[in-house]
Amino acid sequence: MTGVQTCALPIYIDEEACLLDFLISNHFPTTNIIKTSNRKNYTIVENRIVYLQKYIDGTTFYSNTVPNEILFASAQLLGKLHTILKGYKRLKCEMNTMWYKQFNPSKSAESYQLLIDNVDITASDLNIQIYNDLVFKQNLQNKIADYGEFLDSVSFGNTHGDYNCLQYICSD
Repeated sequence: MTGVQTCALPIYIDEEACLLDFLISNHFPTTNIIKTSNRKNYTIVENRIVYLQKYIDGTTFYSNTVPNEILFASAQLLGKLHTILKGYKRLKCEMNTMWYKQFNPSKSAESYQLLIDNVDITASDLNIQIYNDLVFKQNLQNKIADYGEFLDSVSFGNTHGDYNCLQYICSD
């Protein structure tokens, strides 16, 4: 994969390269940025920042098409990522109140319902726990809608960067 970005700053690419190296050193499966002959993480071509990442062969799944066995395995991998990132320096937080204000509780509840409908609770005790957790989180969606004004009181930690309504981790 080649990243060609007109808005990327070299510091972000360097930070990503350090993060990827950290994940690799902790045996987390990820790509890495391939350095230039000058040992830099990027080069400039026609006023654009260009960088190269190692290609990882795999299958691309689009929204709501991931087979359940892969979905559940990816949740375990996500947990491993969160655990590893606890040992990394604090990353810049770019979530803001606008992110929360764009939240739609109805659409979020619909997304949860799709997952709930696909959990085979007869398969295992773990699936029953997953089912119960999804129902619990689905019921939280209307409560979450009002939290955008209280963003400063939300705790933050290093995690992956693509959030949506299915990725809230809530506690009493």
